[in-house]
Amino acid sequence: MEPTVISEGINTGSGDQFGSAVLISGDMAVIGAPNEDSASIVDQNDNSALDSGAVYVFTRTGTAWSQQAYLKAPNAESTDQFGRSLAISGSILDGWSAK
Repeated sequence: MEPTVISEGINTGSGDQFGSAVLISGDMAVIGAPNEDSASIVDQNDNSALDSGAVYVFTRTGTAWSQQAYLKAPNAESTDQFGRSLAISGSILDGWSAK
């Protein structure tokens, strides 16, 4: 089996801690970035919510991984650190925050 690399999410920055929490289930990988700074999923480059956090969902087809979703807490605020811890059960994903 060859190792597989999942590149960072499309809007991650150097201090986002992408990969600090990782879950892999079959052909799906869920990756937390608790220090990601975007304030919403609408404008991913709006870095006005320092360390609010995000979760990225990737799926695998063959040997290639591609990003399928970018998730934020519905009321993202600075220092929430959403995605610091992850849990999955069936089709339910929980991306706990520090608060």
